[in-house]
Amino acid sequence: MSLRTFIRARKTIEDAGAWSDKRMPKTGGKFPLTKNRSLRVGAIGWRWRVVLLSAGANRYRLLITYHKAKGTYFAALGLECAQDTLVLGCLEYHATHVGWHMHGCCVGTDNKNSGRLRYPEMIRIPSPKQKHRSVNQELTDASSLEIAARYFRIRGLKDDGPSQGEMTYERPH
Repeated sequence: MSLRTFIRARKTIEDAGAWSDKRMPKTGGKFPLTKNRSLRVGAIGWRWRVVLLSAGANRYRLLITYHKAKGTYFAALGLECAQDTLVLGCLEYHATHVGWHMHGCCVGTDNKNSGRLRYPEMIRIPSPKQKHRSVNQELTDASSLEIAARYFRIRGLKDDGPSQGEMTYERPH
């Protein structure tokens, strides 16, 4: 499974999740990464949410987190692999870096990389030396969810309570 395959797939929102500012549990968490100890979400000022999705026979987790005061945004899409997560892509924005960028695996990968936030098959799009989109958008619960829904092409993912049902993406003509 690749990020590209997920983006093109018909998706179903299983659980839209809810925003939290509490520390996300390390063990048995909603976005488990067994080989990555640096992903800690929920310290002061951070907001996070995990959305559960399915596409075909696969189940996915989408972690969305942001810190309004720092101007930092992070959304990670992962394929569920037993009790772990195989991260397919991470959308990021840091006020201290140039523009929006994605770390993604656009070719198929196997489960050997599950449990890691980054691995060698991932590429950065655009590369650090290329032009970046620099959209200054206020980070709120609603805007953060909308950004992830747009980039990962998840129709119907809105900040108006639980949203469930089949979502499709159709290419414009």
